[in-house]
Amino acid sequence: INMRSFGGLSLKACADRVKNEPMLSELVTPGVISLIEEALDACRKASVSSGDLPRCVTHNDVSPLNLLVAGESVTGLLDYEFAGMRERLWDVAWAAATTCWRTDTGSLDWVLVQALFAGYNRCAEMRLTVLEYEFFPFVLVLAIIEAISWSVTMFCRYSELCVRYLKSNVEMLHWAKAWFPELSRMMGHGGLFENARTA
Repeated sequence: INMRSFGGLSLKACADRVKNEPMLSELVTPGVISLIEEALDACRKASVSSGDLPRCVTHNDVSPLNLLVAGESVTGLLDYEFAGMRERLWDVAWAAATTCWRTDTGSLDWVLVQALFAGYNRCAEMRLTVLEYEFFPFVLVLAIIEAISWSVTMFCRYSELCVRYLKSNVEMLHWAKAWFPELSRMMGHGGLFENARTA
């Protein structure tokens, strides 16, 4: 898994910036920094066996703000500022984090996540592999961490927007920790996504 520094900011630099900004430090507490360190450590260990994940040029910012839609169809994708070579699963995980999170329930909307996987598999030249399904929970966590880092990095420019994103992504990170075993089971053999994997 691509373990680049998230949002161009190292974890230490991110923590240092948070300390100097009261609005951020209320949300990114020392406990959240510890949770990020714990999550990154788990992802580093998992990345040892991730060498076979397909890589391609990825958009790296698939979100509702960057989609052109006509009726119920996506007709275009905007803003390639962050595009680069990465695991293709990254775009799926980022899209899940940015489009499938329900603030009212504090959870991913599984119907939307399943629709996202089904739509990706319909449009992609190669369907998502079994290994990609297995690694989805790890890449989702990395996407959440990168979103937190982006919010901290861009805070000076877009403070109100960043605080809203940051709050949502910190909630999502706590949810991901609590749900990680169940999420891994759902992605595995016989789980909720078995039909999407084999259809």
